[in-house]
Amino acid sequence: MVNGKSSSWTNVLSGIPQGSVLACVMVFADDTKVFTHVQDEDDCKEIWMSLVIGQTGVSKFVTMHYGNQQDPHTYSMSDGNSKRNLDVFQEEKYLGVKFDPTLTFSKHVAMVVKKANSMVGIIRTFDFIDEDMLRTLYKTMVRPHLEYANCIWSPLHHKDNQLMEKVQRRASKLAPQLKDKSYEERLRELRLPTLAYRHLRGGMIQTYKIMHGIFDVTKEALFEMTSHTSVTRGHSLKIIQQHSRLRLREHSFSNRVGNTWNDLPNETVNAPTMNCFKTAVDKALAKKFNRFTFGVGCLWQQVSN
Repeated sequence: MVNGKSSSWTNVLSGIPQGSVLACVMVFADDTKVFTHVQDEDDCKEIWMSLVIGQTGVSKFVTMHYGNQQDPHTYSMSDGNSKRNLDVFQEEKYLGVKFDPTLTFSKHVAMVVKKANSMVGIIRTFDFIDEDMLRTLYKTMVRPHLEYANCIWSPLHHKDNQLMEKVQRRASKLAPQLKDKSYEERLRELRLPTLAYRHLRGGMIQTYKIMHGIFDVTKEALFEMTSHTSVTRGHSLKIIQQHSRLRLREHSFSNRVGNTWNDLPNETVNAPTMNCFKTAVDKALAKKFNRFTFGVGCLWQQVSN
């Protein structure tokens, strides 16, 4: 049931599909995450009160603390017979994304790179492969591993960006006629942008969906918006860039998309449909970045006018 309206009944044969109506921000099927900002003992008590209804499965409860400061509290739950201290995890995989206390997502990058490289190894077994076949196989078998939910885990460190780009470098050599060309030339022949460009573009697409209500979240929940009266240049959907003391906070989704989004033309951010926006944002970004060299050799390679 969503907003008072019920769907019709149907047989579920193989589990709950990801992204279905049974999924929401903190709950997916029977998997629940509870979180809050813990500053003192009262905050600990508040989050623990919300777990009273779930005490039947104590063995499945674990805790994880995010941030630079260590959490001094020990959390415990009763299973009816005795009280047990909950295990503290240093990493947790949730809906395919591996979270760690630092939120740099280096462990997740290593995981997806390993999966993507295994797919490249499968493509390598083909007896014959040309450019069109390689592009189709790469976009179908390899790139989804490197892009799934990347707005959440976009690499913080340059070394992680390079690690991911190496997968595409390796894959782009699998067509015999391309293996002796430079990486940039291979990308042009295959009509593939760098992964860094894809991540930037993906961030713009997600921002567009949030701004225009395609996602079930208000833009004010994620962004601090400028007032219409304060905008003298550009468009009216500009994001206020907040000052961040830590690089980790600066790299979070709501902060890192701001500068690029604010620089987009008004007709792009207010495109009537998603397909129109994708076409317009590619044209807008092409004026600022070379999509074939963006991220190659350096993280931000801007094209001179």
